[in-house]
Amino acid sequence: MTRNQWRKEAPLFFFDSKESLVVPKNRNSDLKRSFDEIKVNTYTYFSKTKISLGENYDWLTNPVTKYRYRLKHWSKIKDLSKEAGDIKYVWEKARFSFLYDLIRYDYHFEEDCAALVFREIDSFIDHNPINLGPNYKCSQEISLRVLNWTFALYYYRNSEELSEERFDKIMNSIYWQLHHVYHNINFSRIAVRNNHALTETLMLFLSGLLFPFLPNTTKWTKKGKKWFGEEIGYQIYKDGTFLQFSMNYHRVAIQLLTWGIRLAEIHKNPFNSTVYDRAEKSLNYLRTCQDQKSGRLPNYGANDGALFFKLTDDDYRIYTSQINDLSAVLHREVSEHDESQLWYGIANCEIKPFAQGKLASYPIGGHYVINDGPSKTFVKCAKYKDRPGHADNLHLDIWLNGTNYIWDTGSYKYNTVKKYSQFFSHCYGHNTVSVDNKNQMLKGSRFIWNYWNKKAHATITEKEDSFEFNGQFTGFPELGNKIVHHRKVVKAKKTNNWEIVDTIKNANVYVSQQYWHFNPKTYDQIRINCIDGEGNVLHPKIEEKWCSNYYGEIEPSIRYTYFSKTGFKTAIKIKPV
Repeated sequence: MTRNQWRKEAPLFFFDSKESLVVPKNRNSDLKRSFDEIKVNTYTYFSKTKISLGENYDWLTNPVTKYRYRLKHWSKIKDLSKEAGDIKYVWEKARFSFLYDLIRYDYHFEEDCAALVFREIDSFIDHNPINLGPNYKCSQEISLRVLNWTFALYYYRNSEELSEERFDKIMNSIYWQLHHVYHNINFSRIAVRNNHALTETLMLFLSGLLFPFLPNTTKWTKKGKKWFGEEIGYQIYKDGTFLQFSMNYHRVAIQLLTWGIRLAEIHKNPFNSTVYDRAEKSLNYLRTCQDQKSGRLPNYGANDGALFFKLTDDDYRIYTSQINDLSAVLHREVSEHDESQLWYGIANCEIKPFAQGKLASYPIGGHYVINDGPSKTFVKCAKYKDRPGHADNLHLDIWLNGTNYIWDTGSYKYNTVKKYSQFFSHCYGHNTVSVDNKNQMLKGSRFIWNYWNKKAHATITEKEDSFEFNGQFTGFPELGNKIVHHRKVVKAKKTNNWEIVDTIKNANVYVSQQYWHFNPKTYDQIRINCIDGEGNVLHPKIEEKWCSNYYGEIEPSIRYTYFSKTGFKTAIKIKPV
């Protein structure tokens, strides 16, 4: 298909072109700042970190370690190397999510960015021959790149910068990148089965909808649709929780669902009923867990800074627009209007605030929520049928008036030094208990945990003056197979008081450690007292540790550690200023 034919006959997308959009103009200073940074070759990595790449960046060099990958076949490139550092620092720009800042700046400030956008795409193609180098190592990265290029192509559909030669060059690259995804799909579908498989199978489904003129895409679309439906049914549990036990990766899933369901609707090519059911249940789950005042969710599980399609100026930790986008696609209802829905071609959504119930249980994923006025209490108690990310069973998160007072410390980096890797994903980085300084499961290499917690159960009930959670699991395999951690959380109604009782069964010969991680900005508003199982007052070891709210970024966090052989009874009171 020629460029001129494509301009006239391009398959339907969220919008036809820049000229067809009806998004109200908003010259936001944050958007202007992002654009000004990109103009001087400074990019936002993982939704937070600013990195200057300088002119003529080669797409192959890790900007942190300065290691430059060789242009050899992707299968010969290691994704874990001490010398090279975290390969995600090479992949981040190459997924082209920064295009949304350029496109939105172009639209709102009415300053044509087509030349800059296409220069970046040309540069990538020139520096990355097909299947050579680190940027073909991961099919998810390839899929995201094609999706983001597609968004730019439709926006600049009528631009003079999109010459016939450039159009042919981009289409050739897109074809071979799709070819790579299809012929390597079994790795994510069989060996991985997480958000990678969702992204890649969705890309294959969309290949024939958006590029039907490219060879093989009819076959890829048919298979991609089937596989995407299977992955959604497998990865999103029947209660709406997600197999990666991560809020951010769940957001990745709903962003992909938003693209998939919206384009399937536009092309009258719907998915099976399971996809819509799991999308609906995901929506309910995330809305229930969301702090409605701040728009944030607990910093729970693995968090790599991914925000694939950034169509507002909200901070990365705010989930509201992505949740509303899926709600708009499913029901034409939102809790508030966001710019992003208009980019998806959905206008005039009804405002319908979500009513959070007092109590919510998600037993398959192992999540329990107490909503009491301005406070939110989030507890995890899971028995794993899929690979856990963190040793965080019976972790407790406490929110009040939009602030996360007692928090999850996050992830930091997937490839980092030992003192960090053994903190963030282990018991020690969560508000839970360890026994004899041992983890709830046995740590394997990289992302692997062995001896998963298979025996666990919990209940959550309302009483006259309180809400009560009771949960327990069997764990700590390094010390045998009979140790049980039971946690009771009592939230007094209409107060900011919590009582937590931790009982460790079959472990009397061991000293247990109870950890609490406090947001230092509100630490002086927290009162905490702890006694052991015999009534003795316990005094904590107080340390400055770390929290990572954004991938690759560390900020201070205060940790209390209590020690006991007979369990813990802890009273927490928050007195907000």
